[in-house]
Amino acid sequence: MPAAYALSRMDVPRKTDVGFWILSTRMAPPLAILIPLVGFYFTVGIGQGLVGLTVTHLLITLPLIIWIVKGFIDELPDSLEESAMVDGCNRIQALRTVVFPLVAPGVAAAAFIAFIFSWNNYVLALYLTTGASSTLPIAVSNSVGTYSIQWGQLGAAVIVTILPPIVLSLLIRNYLVAGMTMGAVKG
Repeated sequence: MPAAYALSRMDVPRKTDVGFWILSTRMAPPLAILIPLVGFYFTVGIGQGLVGLTVTHLLITLPLIIWIVKGFIDELPDSLEESAMVDGCNRIQALRTVVFPLVAPGVAAAAFIAFIFSWNNYVLALYLTTGASSTLPIAVSNSVGTYSIQWGQLGAAVIVTILPPIVLSLLIRNYLVAGMTMGAVKG
């Protein structure tokens, strides 16, 4: 949120270049950064586990979240923040009390997109986790054997895998709808 706000509202030197650089990190396929990251994780001592997977998902989804939230902040009129500053707020207070409540639907939509990406990602979880620290998509693929398929386990694993995104989308659907229609012109 602060990075998106800075790119949207503040006079950052070479703002367009910084925004493009943030978004261009999303252009590289995750597999292209996987091998250097695994080497770095072993050097740092993280190894293969959920910490490395979490950091990797943050590195991959954060540029997309910044770009989405920046778009929502761009849609807000500057006069709202200026009014808050005239009333005695500094820039951080205006961000916290005016901007954030208004872009909360956009933040929810961006967070949901990042959650779905991370939840469904198979390749990163395959290479960055082992054994007990593996994720549900890996567990689903493990229920398919070489010579047989355990249909009961596969069905249960698929249901358990699809339930959290469905429940989460039902819980935050009002924010998602508000986030999708923000900036739309009523006519």
